[in-house]
Amino acid sequence: MSTRKMKRFATIAAIAMIASCVAMPMAAMTASAADVTITMGETKSTFVAYKLLNLTTSGSGSTAKYDYTVNAKYRTALQKVTGKTEDTDIVAFIGGVTDAQAFADAVYAEVNTLEADKTTNEAGQFTVDQGYYLIAETKLGTSDDTYSLIMLDTYGQDSITVNPKEEGPSFEKYIKDENDSYADEENEWQKSADHDMDDAVEFQLVGNLPSDYENYKQYKMVFHDDLDSKNEDKAFKADSLSVTQVYYDANDNGEFDEGDVEIANTVYKLNKAPAAAGHTDFDCDFELEIPNLKNITGESTSGSVVVEYTVVLTTDALMGTPGNWNTAYMEYSNNPYYTNDDGDDSNDSSDGKDNDGDGETDETDGSEGGTPTSESAKDTVVAYTYQTIINKVDQSNKPLTGAEFTLYKWNGSAWNAVTTRTIGDKTVGEGEDAVTTEDCVFTFKGLDDGLYKLEETVKPDGYTKIDDIFFEVEAAHVDEDDALTLTALTVTQTDKDFVDLEEGKITFKPAVNTTAGSITADIVNKSGSLLPSTGGIGTTIFYVVGGTMAAGAGVYLISKKRMKKEEE
Repeated sequence: MSTRKMKRFATIAAIAMIASCVAMPMAAMTASAADVTITMGETKSTFVAYKLLNLTTSGSGSTAKYDYTVNAKYRTALQKVTGKTEDTDIVAFIGGVTDAQAFADAVYAEVNTLEADKTTNEAGQFTVDQGYYLIAETKLGTSDDTYSLIMLDTYGQDSITVNPKEEGPSFEKYIKDENDSYADEENEWQKSADHDMDDAVEFQLVGNLPSDYENYKQYKMVFHDDLDSKNEDKAFKADSLSVTQVYYDANDNGEFDEGDVEIANTVYKLNKAPAAAGHTDFDCDFELEIPNLKNITGESTSGSVVVEYTVVLTTDALMGTPGNWNTAYMEYSNNPYYTNDDGDDSNDSSDGKDNDGDGETDETDGSEGGTPTSESAKDTVVAYTYQTIINKVDQSNKPLTGAEFTLYKWNGSAWNAVTTRTIGDKTVGEGEDAVTTEDCVFTFKGLDDGLYKLEETVKPDGYTKIDDIFFEVEAAHVDEDDALTLTALTVTQTDKDFVDLEEGKITFKPAVNTTAGSITADIVNKSGSLLPSTGGIGTTIFYVVGGTMAAGAGVYLISKKRMKKEEE
């Protein structure tokens, strides 16, 4: 990514025109000796103009005549840059230049201590004589701007509007999405992700080098990170910050591989970090500074710097769509012509030069201190997390006390208990006794997407223990920079082998609230029914048989009496 927008208007065609005017008569064109109004497209910046070559013209059309001559004010500088001593040779050299950027850089390095011929007014305009100019930006108009140079030939024009090409720096922040239920699933750098509470969440900051990086004498980069800009810095544990890797990505492919260079902590420094002296107010912000990247990359012309670090997600994290937001930006050198001879990142105020390019020598502006820098646009990522709420009820859907539940997550090879839970209004930590006789609402906070098992580890007295419930949580979120949002949260019941159950066998039907990031379910315990006693024929059978025998005896007696009467 480019840090500077080295704006130069002089095209090779324009330079070629200068050379041709020395060698032979020009083709027909309209000549003008009038002043030229130059309007700079960036009116908030300040530009100065150095008239390197004078231009005189006469006639018009096919009879036009013109002549470029070296401005005596800059003759010494041009002699040094071109290696030529005669004016005609200097003009011819300029006409043959093929790398206008390098030429502009070399000339400016020689003339920037001299007083410029013109400075833009409040409207961002110059009024100049006809000639060949070096235009330099000396005061930046915006916070993300960089200093630039323009080579401009005014021949044949009354007014010129220059719209410098913007090649501003790029900076990106990423978060790694991870579903640890699937060990073989590749984790990716994204703009949004899901995570469990107590996860060491991985972040990545990427600063791309400018296209004119080779022109810088030194190059400073500072990564500024605010780990939670919407949750009062509570979502991440400040003292868990760990910078895992800083490297120069020469291949610019987002991976540390052959040709890349590890940047040791002796090269970078944490200006603001949990353990840094003088930063007792540290919440979850940090600054990582590389004072001079040139010490690592040399004259490289492309690539990027990558910073990777981890921070632990805390119990204060927000559930659902509010998310846990993280914003960062990059500070970077903006002046290719600035140099710091003593290497201690402060202005070299002894050489009498304008090292930071603001139009004043360093004796008067040394108090500004340090390498002149600009700032990139901010970039944001978000971490989502969820919760499961279990309501223990009886067959009448009334709250039922005396139970305990444990929620497990499959980590790819084993079940791990979810330790952050709340029973009623009490938070219960790992290893604490969670059995209660009063409460019947169990909340498990800070869940990632993945595979889960709900187990009733203690059942209420007089009720039958439920079978283990297996289910999968899935989340969908928009991963675009300008539209980060959680769009859906779904739950699917599975068997113990993680196979989705058929509709008729589904017993776990939670209510899902994506905004709250909650999965709420009523878990019913059924009371046991009375069973027959064992070890005998049973009282019911005894009574039935006894009753039958008594009835039979009655019938027998009645029959006997009737027979006796008949005999008499």
